[in-house]
Amino acid sequence: YEPVYNSFLMSSPPKRAIVVGGGLAGFSAANTILEAGGRVLLLDKSAFCGGNSSKATSGINGAVTKTQKALNVQDSNELFESDCMKGGAKHPELVKVMVENSGASVDWLMDNFDLDLSLLARLGGHSVERTHRGKERFPGMTITYAEIQMAEAIAKKFPDRCEILNKCRVTKLLTTPNGDVNGVQYTTRKGDVVEEYGPVILATGGFGADFSESGILAKVRPDLLKLSTTNGEHCTGDGIKMGQEIGAQTVDLDFVQVHPTGLVNPKDPDSKVKFLAAEALRGVGGILLDSNGKRFVNELHRRDYVSNTMFKNKAPFRL
Repeated sequence: YEPVYNSFLMSSPPKRAIVVGGGLAGFSAANTILEAGGRVLLLDKSAFCGGNSSKATSGINGAVTKTQKALNVQDSNELFESDCMKGGAKHPELVKVMVENSGASVDWLMDNFDLDLSLLARLGGHSVERTHRGKERFPGMTITYAEIQMAEAIAKKFPDRCEILNKCRVTKLLTTPNGDVNGVQYTTRKGDVVEEYGPVILATGGFGADFSESGILAKVRPDLLKLSTTNGEHCTGDGIKMGQEIGAQTVDLDFVQVHPTGLVNPKDPDSKVKFLAAEALRGVGGILLDSNGKRFVNELHRRDYVSNTMFKNKAPFRL
């Protein structure tokens, strides 16, 4: 992406956008801004970018994509909306926005980052083959790292347009006297406290790895504290907490997804952190068995349904 700032038309370059979080959402935002000629500062508290997105192993969903058309898969936004509305909090306006942008987003990834997303699978909760992946083993890592590499290349060539800082924890959203967010406060890897002003995009992920007594999970779903997580340790709801501190409202925080399957280490079966046993395993024919060795659920049902059915049956379960 070549810069479009013209010193003859503008007295100074526009403030750079501040993206908080270095997963797929954060880098998609950053690359979109760069594509439009903007400037970006991306901050991530971890030593490496990627977030939970880099751990995704099944693929990315999209309706009416180039891949679906090439493989003659009959899909539509209406069908995708219908599938989504069968679960969750049923906010049709939000579902509509997500669905109508899903196909273009998948195509954007293929076109802009030369990604192979030519394989399709029908996974849980979907009526047709809608989950895209390529021939690489881990689609989440492949997709996310392609975006990271693009932004890093721009940062190297045009350091005034893109800066990526790791081990920098954003601790506060800055506001104007009217209450509008106009920047962030963050702590550098050296311990310095810095204030940066500009438009802010929060892409900090969820709170599934926060097991503290004062954490969001303890407040909204204390019944889930006993479960393990496949989330990275960074996933502690920082963005949500900072938003709440300045008066932001939240909705449906209690809708926490419990993934049905994880990989259990026989030497440490009670570990609070486990590797994900991907949805793709069930999508290609894997079946779930209860403690008696009997199949008890349709593995391609929605994840919440499969998980709730497991809660009602006798453990241990095997895939």
